[in-house]
Amino acid sequence: MNQKILLIHLPLLCTALAFLGGSLIAERESPALDEDIHFLDMQRCFNEVPAVVDEMDRLRAQFAPTSEAFRQKDKSLRATEGELLVMDPNSMDFLTKKHELETARLTLERSQQFQLQRFQTAQSEVYVRAARLIQAKAEEIGRLKGYAGIFVSPPSLDDLPQETQIAAEFLNSRKLLWVHPQLDMTQEVIESLSETP
Repeated sequence: MNQKILLIHLPLLCTALAFLGGSLIAERESPALDEDIHFLDMQRCFNEVPAVVDEMDRLRAQFAPTSEAFRQKDKSLRATEGELLVMDPNSMDFLTKKHELETARLTLERSQQFQLQRFQTAQSEVYVRAARLIQAKAEEIGRLKGYAGIFVSPPSLDDLPQETQIAAEFLNSRKLLWVHPQLDMTQEVIESLSETP
């Protein structure tokens, strides 16, 4: 009788052991990744691709003299503000100097705003050219390796805008939360573009 019971339950026991063994192996091994889709960190490419870094350095150097002139002008105007503090506010010299100071301050602020717009426009042009360069290289690698597509990686939460409302809108617009490191092709693109003459 016991032998019959053993024979009846033996297949069930083997099945249970096989299932348990498979579960233990599944826990130890990572799931297979779908390598048809890869991801690229555009901001990291902007920061590390030599051609882009060099162009941004040249742009900053181009605007550096103007920025320094603005700083010196601002320093001079602050000194004038200090002179007004010890002058008779009812005197004609005080009124004249105050008017000149206000006019010079307004002119400086407008000039600074204009130069900032020029710099931002030039910077945007650099980034557009860089994005085309990076996209072309990523596409080249993707075609060679048979990738189905390449997505832009989500930016780090460390780079969130400080203003709460803008940060909230930024988070709501995110379509992708996380990328597996094995599917990140950023380093490969950076190295390939670093080798390109």
